[in-house]
Amino acid sequence: MDALDKINNLPINPLLEQATSTLAQSEKTMQHVQTTLDNLNKITSSQSMQQLARRYADDAA
Repeated sequence: MDALDKINNLPINPLLEQATSTLAQSEKTMQHVQTTLDNLNKITSSQSMQQLARRYADDAA
């Protein structure tokens, strides 16, 4: 019974609350990362950026 008492006395609720909070923060971070990547894709695929890349490649050649 001693082992069961130790298991029952573990601070499960605070651990679960912290894990839930950490996951929520991670989700927010990933949403910000996705927004940043979407914006970078828009910038790098824009016509002006493509022209700039071609000019840079021509100058480097």
